[in-house]
Amino acid sequence: MIKRNLLMMALLIAVSACSSTIESYKQTLRIALVPAADVEIPLADLRERTVPLLYLRPNDRGRAALALVAATEGVAQWISVDNRIVELTHGRISKLQGFKPHLDFIQFSTPDPLSLPVAKIHAGLTSRSIQDWSSSQLNSYVIEHEVIAKSPTTLTFFEQQFAMVLVQEMVTFPDGSSFINQFWFDANSGQLVQSIQKPSHFSAQFELIEISKIAQQIQVTPTAGPQA
Repeated sequence: MIKRNLLMMALLIAVSACSSTIESYKQTLRIALVPAADVEIPLADLRERTVPLLYLRPNDRGRAALALVAATEGVAQWISVDNRIVELTHGRISKLQGFKPHLDFIQFSTPDPLSLPVAKIHAGLTSRSIQDWSSSQLNSYVIEHEVIAKSPTTLTFFEQQFAMVLVQEMVTFPDGSSFINQFWFDANSGQLVQSIQKPSHFSAQFELIEISKIAQQIQVTPTAGPQA
């Protein structure tokens, strides 16, 4: 409990600008339980922050921002102010805490396509994953993965267009239903910056945008000084 409280205190200090109240950022980082207006953090604020932020939208709820609290090779943990944790492994949701049921674990029998450089991801690539959820009836939950398309496209952020590579992956769940996950990779850096993914047939679908990663790539035109 002490560790969690210290973590949340550090989070609020890290994401709060001097001119903003803590309560304002609590609202920014709280995941909406009902449809609500999307969080929209100004570009200047994003560029000034030392803690990266992730936009997350479950289903049709309002978009919240989560803060990065831990990162190792290929794995990143993001937290909201109401203690919900989203863990991403190579950009794929690998753990959900604070959601019902919790996703505790995911393991691939062959390499996750997202673990490959985007240049090596191609249509026809298949894999299988096994998940464990907090409900005992949902242990050893098997999902089939198949990359079905890869194409160039663009996304617009802060009124600037970015060249992207869109990878579409069909996931087939144990109940026979399926969903098409979508992953947008920056065409220049190869980094995954946006996705829409559904971890299971009974879970929400999630839209995720690594908005701080985008903000750092924006070319800001210097403001002209006063004329002599």
